[in-house]
Amino acid sequence: MGHKRIHRRPSASHRLSHRETLAQLYAYTHELLIAGSPDPRISEHLAVCSQCRAAFDELMEVTRTATSPNPEPAPVYPTPDLTRLRRPWDTAVSVERPWFIDQLRRLWLEFSQPLLQTWQASPLLGAHRGALLYSFQQPADPPQPGLHLNIYSEDEPALALLSVNIELGERDPLDQSGIPVSLYLGEMRWQAETDQSGSVQFAHIPRSGLEQLRLAITLDQSA
Repeated sequence: MGHKRIHRRPSASHRLSHRETLAQLYAYTHELLIAGSPDPRISEHLAVCSQCRAAFDELMEVTRTATSPNPEPAPVYPTPDLTRLRRPWDTAVSVERPWFIDQLRRLWLEFSQPLLQTWQASPLLGAHRGALLYSFQQPADPPQPGLHLNIYSEDEPALALLSVNIELGERDPLDQSGIPVSLYLGEMRWQAETDQSGSVQFAHIPRSGLEQLRLAITLDQSA
């Protein structure tokens, strides 16, 4: 007849090693804080071992904070100062070529009052719906893309429509579709993709914000 093996808890006379103490330290801390019946052998070891005591003190502090009914709020760290980092549209550009291409193959163009003055195509006051207000054209010069922008008036005098046409020399001239284009004005953002002709339109743009517009065109969709 087989004998049934009985697992017994080691006697209190068995002194724990460093490894045994550290292996049971989490359970000991939990018992000490929650159940109130910690293993006395671990207490004896902690009383004479500074190394295990330091690990226990650290674990005790973390466990006490986690189990507290009114935990202290996490410390507030200062907000990092990112003003020294250059934004993509901070790169110097000229009126003749007011755009640049970053390392991710995104074309960035930031509008400004001097820039719009050079693009002005018709009087701003009293322009009827569909009247061309501003126009810019940069012919394609591979590997540089071609870019054509037109800004038209809308029915509402305070609003305008921006038409963007992009031509990528590496693409089929009859299929310039799917090029992502984003337009930014403060917290506002418009997004669209070009059709086969490479064109996209953004409507209902506040005329008062034209000088603060930023245009981003993703030239390389694999990036």
